[in-house]
Amino acid sequence: MNVVLTTDFSYGANKAIQYIIQLFGTEHVEYDLLNALEIKRAGATFSRDFISDVDDYHEDALNELKASLIKKNPGLVINSSALPGSLVAVIDRFTQLKKIDVISLGANGSSNIYEEVLGSSTKEIIEYSKIPVLVVPVVTPIKNPKNILIGIDSNIAKTKDSLLKFIQNINLNDVKITLINIQLKNQLPAELMEALKYDLQNIDQSLQIDIIEKASNEASIDNQILEFAEQNDMDLIITSPHNHSLFQRLFMKSTTKNLVEKTHLPLLALKG
Repeated sequence: MNVVLTTDFSYGANKAIQYIIQLFGTEHVEYDLLNALEIKRAGATFSRDFISDVDDYHEDALNELKASLIKKNPGLVINSSALPGSLVAVIDRFTQLKKIDVISLGANGSSNIYEEVLGSSTKEIIEYSKIPVLVVPVVTPIKNPKNILIGIDSNIAKTKDSLLKFIQNINLNDVKITLINIQLKNQLPAELMEALKYDLQNIDQSLQIDIIEKASNEASIDNQILEFAEQNDMDLIITSPHNHSLFQRLFMKSTTKNLVEKTHLPLLALKG
């Protein structure tokens, strides 16, 4: 398992890193600590000495953070890289060079995903990444999730493999999984939900898995998911974003993007 830990050295980013390491542990997993170095703004130019000083600062900060994480987590295998460019560009370039299974992003909390720097980047990464993206709000407790809510729709057939790999690599002690399908026009075949339940239980026979199928109401899908999550004490939401056309991206927002903006829970956006 290969996991990217993005950081801008903020409290939110570093807390997300602690959550991710707690989630996946240190066995059979390799982490890459990644910092995007973007210092040019509004056409401004800087001297080579200034840029060199900034590069040195980021390298020193990365090395200090890496050493701190290794000290707190014996057995941790972690690399670090500070690369020039926007976060979106850096992640895209990095994931082309190395096989990555999950990209993690920190968030300041509901409706404030690093509002000025990381907000639009988070949504862009979720939209265009071919790798699952895990967004961790700053209010998230540093503990393993016990109640996982998985939103199921027709796209799950494309993202099932990444879902199963994720579940297989996290701590599953006392975990309960709820598969929820909010039915719109086309009802999902019951066999699809049962087949997914069977695959999940093959990972761990002790897993408790519930299937919930409910008719959609007048509220948006994201609000229905959030309401269910709150009423049932969920502590992780998993979705399967669709690859929308340009027209759809211009005139509608995806359920996953809406969830990212609103939720205070960690959210995993699967990819196929």
